[in-house]
Amino acid sequence: MLTRATLAVCCLLGATLQLTACSDDTTATGGSGGSGAAGGAATTNGGGGAGAAGGAGGEAPICTLGGAGCDEEQKCSIVDEVLGAPAGVGCVEAGPNQAFQSCDADIACASGLYCDYTTAVCKPLCGLEGLECAAAEDCVVGRDSAGSPIPGLFVCLAACNPISASVNPCADDPDATCYYRADEAEFDCGLSELGAWMAPCATGRDCRFGLGCFDGYCQDWCGAVGSANGCFGTKSGWHVVL
Repeated sequence: MLTRATLAVCCLLGATLQLTACSDDTTATGGSGGSGAAGGAATTNGGGGAGAAGGAGGEAPICTLGGAGCDEEQKCSIVDEVLGAPAGVGCVEAGPNQAFQSCDADIACASGLYCDYTTAVCKPLCGLEGLECAAAEDCVVGRDSAGSPIPGLFVCLAACNPISASVNPCADDPDATCYYRADEAEFDCGLSELGAWMAPCATGRDCRFGLGCFDGYCQDWCGAVGSANGCFGTKSGWHVVL
């Protein structure tokens, strides 16, 4: 039979064990909580990493080709010819050269123009809002120095008149000439080799402005564009040798 003293001791031991158990549970719960926090941090870091990768892959261009987004003395142009527009655009220095003047780099051309490496002259951009050629058919694909199309780039042909001995139709630039481009079936401005009268030539670009390439030599134009050259009869019309 238990005495009062024995009962008191049992109760005291029971209370002690319960407190110990409670203490152990609290510690365990706290530990689990710590693991939960670590798990949260990992999830946050993982999400951040994924977000950064997405941003790098789909970043919006910093400017609009031929439009806004650059400083006053800059222009928005193609900076990566492989990507083209809009992914490969950026702000570059804007040069002083005007439409159809010769150029050796894009930074030589003013805003709204691109140095067309096919012809080595500054060409107006087209195919964009507010940027069009005088005739829709004169808007052609822009190409790199190897002749490959640049994605999203379109420029204007000059559609110039080559019979102009007094005023150069290519922005009055003495280094440029109006010549026939067989690839576009149109007259265009291009950097000239400045061949004088009767200098040997292979194309119209070998001759200075006001001269065409006829029978292998830079010679005067005779007759209207689109008809046979009067100096050579029908043997060497403008559409045959230029």
